[in-house]
Amino acid sequence: MVTGVALFGGSVAGGVIAQATSLGVLFLLRVGVLAVIFVVAHLRVPETRFGRRNIAPRYSWMSLPSTSRRRIRFESDDGC
Repeated sequence: MVTGVALFGGSVAGGVIAQATSLGVLFLLRVGVLAVIFVVAHLRVPETRFGRRNIAPRYSWMSLPSTSRRRIRFESDDGC
């Protein structure tokens, strides 16, 4: 319900702004909103993937025995 109201409100506001100014103003407003969202996300979302404990994967392709690697390679080959 809230999403529908927000979409409708944004459409009406966009139409009013476009009538009062030019279409370029709408694009500049969109850039401003996206920049604010990017900054908030950058400050609020932690980067857990690049911690020191996650530098190397726990299991890698080379940790498998060579026979398993060969079997996986040939079983996954689609004939290309």
